[in-house]
Amino acid sequence: MSKAQHTLQSNEFIIYDKEDYIQVHANGAKTFEFAASMWQEVVKRCNTEKKFKILGIALTSDPLKKEEADNLLPFFKELGLDQNYKIAWVELNPEYYDIILYSESLMSSNGIDAKFFYEVGHAKAWLNRDQ
Repeated sequence: MSKAQHTLQSNEFIIYDKEDYIQVHANGAKTFEFAASMWQEVVKRCNTEKKFKILGIALTSDPLKKEEADNLLPFFKELGLDQNYKIAWVELNPEYYDIILYSESLMSSNGIDAKFFYEVGHAKAWLNRDQ
């Protein structure tokens, strides 16, 4: 298993190669810059490894604002993040479920197969469904 770790001020993300998916742990405050950097690295790893399923596990201390989430959509298109990717995202801080649900709705309505979960086990089951 290879991993890449990136630290940006008070937040960090770590990317792991799993058998049939890419896993990313994203901790700390979330900003547009942090999210853009993380997704750029995740998509790069997906393309390198030819794995287009992503399991994200986050422990957020300060969430993205809705405007920042909205601004990520054009960036996702630029990266090529589209219907070929399947994203299962788990937020471990219940205080920020609302912005994650908003992001799920935003991504899904723009053709990205993304779903939010409260538990890692459920996220993995959904990610591996239809194999």
